[in-house]
Amino acid sequence: MDTRSHTRGRIVAGLAAASSIALTAGVLVAGSPLHRAQYTATIAAPGSVTAAEDLPAPVSPLEIRAAVAAARGGLWDAVDGARASLPEVPWDEHGLSHVELAREWIRYDDTRELYVADLPDGRLAVLTLSPRIQRRVESILQRFAEPGEALVAIEPTTGRVVALVDDSSADAVGPGLALRAAAYAASTFKLVTSNALLEQGETTPSSETCFSGGGSGFSESDLELHPDTDTQCLSLVGAMAWSANLYFGRRADAFLTPDALRQSAEAVGFETWIPFELPVERSHLDIPSDRLGFARAAAGFSGTTMSPFHGALIQAAVANGGMMMVPTLVDRIEEPDGTVVYTHRPFAWRTPFTPERASTLREIQADTCVSGTARADFARRDGWPSSIQVWGKTGTLSNSLPDGTAVDPAYIYRWFTGFGGRGEDVLAVGGLVVNTAEWWIKGTYLGSEAILARYQ
Repeated sequence: MDTRSHTRGRIVAGLAAASSIALTAGVLVAGSPLHRAQYTATIAAPGSVTAAEDLPAPVSPLEIRAAVAAARGGLWDAVDGARASLPEVPWDEHGLSHVELAREWIRYDDTRELYVADLPDGRLAVLTLSPRIQRRVESILQRFAEPGEALVAIEPTTGRVVALVDDSSADAVGPGLALRAAAYAASTFKLVTSNALLEQGETTPSSETCFSGGGSGFSESDLELHPDTDTQCLSLVGAMAWSANLYFGRRADAFLTPDALRQSAEAVGFETWIPFELPVERSHLDIPSDRLGFARAAAGFSGTTMSPFHGALIQAAVANGGMMMVPTLVDRIEEPDGTVVYTHRPFAWRTPFTPERASTLREIQADTCVSGTARADFARRDGWPSSIQVWGKTGTLSNSLPDGTAVDPAYIYRWFTGFGGRGEDVLAVGGLVVNTAEWWIKGTYLGSEAILARYQ
């Protein structure tokens, strides 16, 4: 079997020389305040450095070596030097084409009206990116300068990545946000919790829980029933639409275990290498075992992190009847004479949901963009086409550490993961904007623009 290291393919930066927007790949920024895990090890980095300090989690060989070298001022050298530490990837097993790419090879082909990559051996890789979607999102990122912005769009039935855009105006955010699990997953994780609750059997879309408060967090006493004050009652559909934290906290406390929630997350790819031509940082789980910590994690208040790429891929599986396709950026490869030597074909990676469960997960996300937390950028946005329907989940959380310790600089992560389109033809998106106290756009806006670019 043909096997090659999956880090050999790397794209980082703009699709055009004049653009500051990044079509990114695999830049793992070490030492982020978002991750804190004690790890003591002898690192096989240049100079045989030994380290015992806070490093990002999960601590793969790539991340460990990158962290050490980054502290010495050599992040890119660390990434390059860590390649040999990674396991070989059976590319053919996943239907992938291995192509070594670098940012200076990427260009827009005016004749084809497509993005292509000129390979060193003279061949041409024709990419899956949609110029219409890619350019529209790029223009938005250029217009609104937030500390960090990222948008990934994937065709659910094929796995084709049709948009991969990010930008960063702050050193603390760093490059490559689209493929990095650098931000807390926040309330987008409620989709994982919902799947676990549905699997447990005591929750249906119409199951109600009554509560009071919990909008910005909750304490252990809030997990107890308070009949005199628990006057807000929501179903699972309503709780998803309004991102009701105590609904998920209480139901997880009553019906789930940390292991059950962890299994639901791992089923959709958390703590798992995602097969792709570019390295995607693993999404990291943080599910405490104590009562309050667990309930807060189920509601999205924990150190669990996720990349926009992974968020789009999870929603693509929901849209595709429960089947998660192998994502790809390469549509075909041509020899110098035009002979096509490789053509992408859709390939299933895993099936985290049954078709029935996927249908239910679609159902409980139906109100978010109509009357819930994302309504302003979708159904209630001026001029939004009534023929375009969108399902999804928002998420908002500061970059404070899970124990509440403030981080400098202070940011707010604003997410949208979902899918939308006309009829069964839908596009899955993962949008993330890193805001300060003064902000212009949110992840919902990026997601809406990508969907409009496809279907309007």
